[in-house]
Amino acid sequence: MENSATAKRYATSLTERDPEATARLLHPDVEVHYPQSGEVFRGKDNYIAMLSNHPSGLPEASFPVVSGEKASVHVASPLPFGMPIVTVAGSGNLFVVEGTANYADGNSYNIAVILNMDNGLVARETWYWGSPFPAPEWREPFAE
Repeated sequence: MENSATAKRYATSLTERDPEATARLLHPDVEVHYPQSGEVFRGKDNYIAMLSNHPSGLPEASFPVVSGEKASVHVASPLPFGMPIVTVAGSGNLFVVEGTANYADGNSYNIAVILNMDNGLVARETWYWGSPFPAPEWREPFAE
């Protein structure tokens, strides 16, 4: 499978709550990095188990698939934070997934995930979360 197709199917498998499909797209020795908390999850079984055991309820998610045309799929996400809006971009072995995340407690985050591929499988993921904040007034004349 082409890496671009894998990256898109991977993001979709997560939002469709399909751990079997997610696991099929992961390299057996996948490494998932959360730099902000310092966590590293090694191996697809361990990562899938972590996702499956998140203690909060699963948030509603909307997933616009970016592949020439946009289509919306409304599903609940097994991710700890959900992915209501996601864009997948990249080429070769490197892809970036961007979107927003809404926790069950009402907190929202902007997310960026860097995917590194190996032979058509996700071999490494690095996740970043940032809280939205109001723009400072001094930048108003320069922003749209």
